[in-house]
Formats: sequence, C-alpha cells, structure tokens
Amino acid sequence: MNFLAIDIGTTTMKAGVFNLQGDMLAYASQEGQLVSNPGQDFYWQNTKQAIVKCLDKLEASSKSQIRAMSISSHTDTLFSLDRNGKDIIPVIPWLNQEGEQEKQEVMKNFNPQSMFSITGQPAPSNVFFGIRAYSLVKKHPRLVKRVWKFMQVMDFILFKLTGKAVGEPTVYDGSYLFDINNHRYYEPLLEFMGMDKNQLPDIVPSGTNLGNLKEEVAGSLGLPSGIQVIVGAMDQNCSSLGAGNIGQNMVTVTSGTVLAAMVNIDKPIFDQEVKMPVYNQIAEQSYCLLAWSPLGGLFLKWFKDNFFQSLKNRDAADNIYGYMDSLAQEIEAGSQGLITLPFIAGAMTPFNNDRAKGIFFGISLKHNIGHFIRSIMESNAFMLKLYLELFKKIGIAINEVRIIGGGSNSNLWNQITADVTKLTVRTVKNSQASLLGAAMIAAVGSGYYQDYSQAARSMVKTGKEYRPEHRLFEVYEYNYDKFLKIYKNNINIF
Repeated sequence: MNFLAIDIGTTTMKAGVFNLQGDMLAYASQEGQLVSNPGQDFYWQNTKQAIVKCLDKLEASSKSQIRAMSISSHTDTLFSLDRNGKDIIPVIPWLNQEGEQEKQEVMKNFNPQSMFSITGQPAPSNVFFGIRAYSLVKKHPRLVKRVWKFMQVMDFILFKLTGKAVGEPTVYDGSYLFDINNHRYYEPLLEFMGMDKNQLPDIVPSGTNLGNLKEEVAGSLGLPSGIQVIVGAMDQNCSSLGAGNIGQNMVTVTSGTVLAAMVNIDKPIFDQEVKMPVYNQIAEQSYCLLAWSPLGGLFLKWFKDNFFQSLKNRDAADNIYGYMDSLAQEIEAGSQGLITLPFIAGAMTPFNNDRAKGIFFGISLKHNIGHFIRSIMESNAFMLKLYLELFKKIGIAINEVRIIGGGSNSNLWNQITADVTKLTVRTVKNSQASLLGAAMIAAVGSGYYQDYSQAARSMVKTGKEYRPEHRLFEVYEYNYDKFLKIYKNNINIF
C-alpha cells in the first residue's frame, strides 16, 4: 500500500509517494513566485502541479496502490473565502509584517502572561493568524461580513480536496486564537476582535479521516478514485514525526526557511521565565515545545538571491548552494571574528521581537564572501545552542539531535551544528521529513498502522552522523557569548 504526501511551503509545494516501509517512490516540487497579496490559485495550482509532476514519475502499478493522502503545511497564511470558496480578500502570506497596531491592542487588553497559559504562545506576533484576522476586521469591516470562512493554507487545500472546512490543533496553536488545553477557540479574544466563531473552521484532530477525495479532483490529478483524505499537521510536527521523534530527550531541528527545534513533553510547560512556545503534538493528548525563528535558510536564500545570481560559472550556477558550501568550507571555524545576527525577518523564540534586524558584525579587510556564508551558518547554530540551553533550564535533557530540512543536506552546516552544540547530530535518510511525516499520518489515519510508534519503527531510517570536535569548542563559545551581547546591545536601536 502507498500513501501520497503533500508539503505546502511558503513558496514551494512538494509531493511524494511512500510505501509502508517509508521508501519514497516518487517526488516532485513546484516553486512559485510569491507576491505580497497572492490569490488562492498560487497555492492550489502549484500544489496540483507538484502532485501531477510526482505522479508522472510513478509507475502505474504503484499509483493504483495509493490508499490515502495527507498534508504537512506552514501556518499563519490567511485566506478569506466566500461560500463558493472564492477570495473575498487577497491571501495574506505569513511573511507579511503588518499588524503592529492590532498586536499592541491585544496586548493592552489581554495580559500576555495569562494568555501564555491559554494559547501556549509567550506573546503575540504580527505574523500570527489571529492578529492578521483582527487587522482585517478593523480595516475591511464590510468585506469581513461577507467572509464565509477564514482559513489557513492546510484548511484551504483540504477544502479543495474534500469540500469540508476543518482546521487542526497543531496548525491553530500558533494563531493566538486557540486554547491549547481545551482544544477550542478562545472566545473572549474572538469577542474582543469582533470575530464570529462560525467564520472559522471546525477543529478536528490530526489523523481524522475526512472520507474520499472528490472524484473531479482525483480525475484532474490522475489519481484513482477512493483515496482517503486524512487531516495532516503543521510542517514542524510532521517533520519531527518523519525524523522519528516520538519519545522524549530527542530534539528535532528543522533547518529550512525557519530554524525550529522541537521536543516532546507529557503536559504543557508554561515557564514564565524561559517563555518557550507550547504546541499540541500529532498524537492526541500529547504536547511539545517548539522554539523557532525565521532565520537560517531564509537568510541564506536571501544572500544567494542577492549575491550569486550573476554567476558565470555554469557548474556553480546549477548548484549554487553547493558552491556556497565550498566557499564556506575554506574558512576556519569562527569566521575570523565575523559574527552574524540573522534576524532579517524579526526574531521569535526567545526574544519575541518583530523589530529585530540582521547584522554583520566585525567586518574587516581579511573577510571575503566565504566568511559571510560560514558566519550565517554559525549564527543558525548559535540560535540552536540558545534553544538547547533554554530546554535544559526547564528540566529537559537532550541527548540526541536529529536535523532535517534543506540545511541538513550540507555536511559543513551539520558539522558546525555539532561543534557549536557539543552534541552528536544525526540526519535521516529521507531529507523530506515533512513529507514522510504526512505519509505516516496517512498510514495511521487510514488504519494501516496502529499508532505512530509502529509507523516510525517501519518507516523512519537514520542517515549520517556528525560528532563534535572538542578543539573547536573554545572559539565557538567565545563567538556565541559575543553573539548574545551583540543582540542585547542593539535592542534599543532596531
């Protein structure tokens, strides 16, 4: 039996087909050019294209064995749809930074410390789904009255696949509208915002079987009829599952558009000093801590797009990230004192500072472009080190790091992570962990595995191992301390 998985990224949609052993039988991606206010077709058409391209690579016999499908998705992208599923207001991507005034109003009327123990979020952010929706209520009251459903992107794709409007806890945990303890919307905040609960999707658990894929959609995609559609989860939860993180004392690190570190816990921990975001986990009645910030891969992609697009060397141009790796590989650990603050899209955990900015500190004549690339990688590792220290402070001991996402393809970056954190780092054989996690949800939700532990034993396989080099500890400790001081000393001028 095979399972179709979809991963909805910020600009890139991916699709993969997996068997019961976790082998990826086919894979494809479709990247689009994101504009400030895209229409829903950006997400639906690119998702369809990714699925079609993936299925074109699959043998007919394997395609006929697809029994279920599920979704991994980013969060906080806001859809405003009428009853026919058409846009009332253009889609607002999660990277949009508007909403500062609305955020301040919420914080003035709802104590962030109290809200932390309800929403699991230490403080609201401009990027949160709920803050964006409140902004629309204030700016476009007449249009908002015409909205049938506000949706996140996974809700929208599920709606296109099945005609049903549902949301899922891990996706809404970061919305600031959701009570993570009782798994329902927090009505006092909805009332303050002037939002109607009926304009939001019904919340159902990850793994819920929504029934069969609509026949007309199956036909347009070239899929057999009768495929079951299973509710998926937030991409970070899917990635963690796809890396085999189903117990405790393991941290799953996603090095993609954002840097995210996830650990599993038995019950919510609302530590008012550390302020670590709390989320539901995919398995019911389980939770996790998720430290994250939009940096790492996002910063490296910005650097690539702005400084490497004019490459004349064809081989390098065909593999720009590999070429960048080779330049950074020539630079010694510590980047000769060049330190990067990677906050080009603000900072989340633990700073919760939308105004934070990126900084290259300590530039001198001895530095070349390789120093900058390596310094960006090192800054990502410094943030992870900070996350691990915060986990330890609230009593969570980490003895294993599993790194996934696009950054995990870089041997250099993985080794830097091991050296900075002083922990052994392991990759997984299938670098598309979010897709594998979605496939595991499809397998469990459609009844082919009893639970996620059984699915992980059969479907997850580890990859390379990177051990820390003790000789580099001192230089990285020195730069890490300076990294924290640079942030602290610039807070007031961001």
